[in-house]
Amino acid sequence: MSDPDTRWFPSPPDGKHGWPWTRDDGRTSLVPLQHDPNRPGVSIITPSFNQGRFLEEAIRSVLLQDHPNIECIVIDGGSTDQSADIIERYEPWISFWVSEPDHGQADAINKGFDHATGDYLCWLNSDDVLYQGFLSRRVDEFSARPQTDLIYGDVHSGWDDGERCDFRGESLSFPDMLRTLKVSIPQQSAMWRRSAVDQLGGLNPRWHVVLDREFFLRIAHHGSIEYIPGVVGYFRQHGRAKSVAETTAWVAELPLMYAEFFADDGLEPEFKQLECETTAAAHLRCADILRGSHDWSGFLAHLAKAIRWSPGYAMTSFIAARAGGLRRRLSTLTDKDQR
Repeated sequence: MSDPDTRWFPSPPDGKHGWPWTRDDGRTSLVPLQHDPNRPGVSIITPSFNQGRFLEEAIRSVLLQDHPNIECIVIDGGSTDQSADIIERYEPWISFWVSEPDHGQADAINKGFDHATGDYLCWLNSDDVLYQGFLSRRVDEFSARPQTDLIYGDVHSGWDDGERCDFRGESLSFPDMLRTLKVSIPQQSAMWRRSAVDQLGGLNPRWHVVLDREFFLRIAHHGSIEYIPGVVGYFRQHGRAKSVAETTAWVAELPLMYAEFFADDGLEPEFKQLECETTAAAHLRCADILRGSHDWSGFLAHLAKAIRWSPGYAMTSFIAARAGGLRRRLSTLTDKDQR
């Protein structure tokens, strides 16, 4: 099948300039590259539900990448806003899309995996953006690292009306991911080989907020992951973003996810011995979330659970965290006095 005629690629709405709307000069619209089946295929799944105000920007940031073998898959959960109209506008360049009720983000992404044919996979939430050159960069990095299953880097994060900050990844080993609960893998920067999903399966639809954490833990356990510094996308914060609106959902899922992870008979003994420390860290994280929402009874309950699982680790970590917070507050006061 020949490439769609790029002369009909949708023009940016009025007032939209720069990536992924126009070229740097702000005058000429961007158009997709001609398809080249000889290049490795990359499948990008975009799950969405009632995110029409952001969806077009996400879709364009995929279709306008400088890699000539892109499979854009959009899985919409039956939105009642303008999402379907936006998807239909770009339908000639979208490999597959559907708008129907689903069972949440993980279910939507798994639907996309089922239709993906690319050598490499990733997903882009409908309120986030890939920066120009992301796909070609990752494909080249995988070509130079034939033993690596997942590569991740850094992204910008922030509110559209405020300053953007860096959300940095970091080099992680699987034991460190368990010991410290660190899964510093910005999801928007991550790409993995199709073989990882073929071997380990897709996302667990049971999880709502820890879905990417559990998925990345599985890949780190059974495969090889690598952090390569560099900002490659934008993680948008807004009032309806899951990371903002459903913070307390972590309290329900985080300890349970780790409990099930350690209950897996396939987990080696050297990793199972980290269960007490990891579980204590999970309850400390929950306690901190509940403290932030002023749920003091929940805070104390999870702090007590952390101490029961690992008294030494829990108390040392709790004291260190409180001391760090005090140092930050004192530093802020000092900065104010100096201005």
